[in-house]
Amino acid sequence: MSEAPETCPADKSDLGNYAPNFSRTIRVSVSRRGYDGGNNGFFVSASWTRPGLPCEEYGSSTVSFDRPIKLEVGSKAEMKGDGGLVVRLTRLK
Repeated sequence: MSEAPETCPADKSDLGNYAPNFSRTIRVSVSRRGYDGGNNGFFVSASWTRPGLPCEEYGSSTVSFDRPIKLEVGSKAEMKGDGGLVVRLTRLK
């Protein structure tokens, strides 16, 4: 997973990198679609919350996606969302 460029310079807050009211969260979930062990279908959910603009104000901005995907053993996939959200998967087994 990669992040888009920072929305707020680190020196914007007198309390450190970001004031406590700015939320930063990344969540990724991959689950198998169906119960057959030979099934190559998965469901990917991803969300990214970061400080909103302008940096001086309270609040945050969230982007997310929920997508089905087929992923064979040994293959790779890349899924892109809004705001620079990118999830890259590699299936090893």
